[in-house]
Amino acid sequence: MKSLIRLSLLLLLSTSCTFKQQKEKDVIKQVNGMSFMSMTLPNELEVLLVSDARFKKSSAAMAVMVGSLEDPVNAEGMAHYLEHMLFLGTKDFPKSDEYSTFMERNGGWDNAYTSDEVTNYMFEVDHAAIDGALQRFSRFFVSPLFDANYLQREKNAVNSEFEKNLKDDGW
Repeated sequence: MKSLIRLSLLLLLSTSCTFKQQKEKDVIKQVNGMSFMSMTLPNELEVLLVSDARFKKSSAAMAVMVGSLEDPVNAEGMAHYLEHMLFLGTKDFPKSDEYSTFMERNGGWDNAYTSDEVTNYMFEVDHAAIDGALQRFSRFFVSPLFDANYLQREKNAVNSEFEKNLKDDGW
């Protein structure tokens, strides 16, 4: 069975970042002091940009439209496992803690979750660090390392989360 993977990116920015309409179908709207622009990139990535001078931080979220319901029968937990592994180094930023260290040093945080139908990655960072954060974040989806040194550790982490939630019907 071939799955369609759709990616969506949401960027929340201060007004120091300006939008330029790229194509006729790119839409810029103003609502309650916020600017919204949606576009689809040539690689079919759907992007929503939101800008507001009142924002205290810049942030981004990437929704990968594949969740735990897409796990192979013989590999349950795979989507959640891959979510964990993406945080542990990329070709351009190979140190396993480089991303989280960058976020901490720049007033930010990061997280992700895997649900039935989507895996969502998100972060928040000081405005001045948004370019560096997006550089690091984008590499997750282009050149992850999947370092063998962390395979078992992350397998154990995902299993621990699974076992912790067994008695919670919501999970």
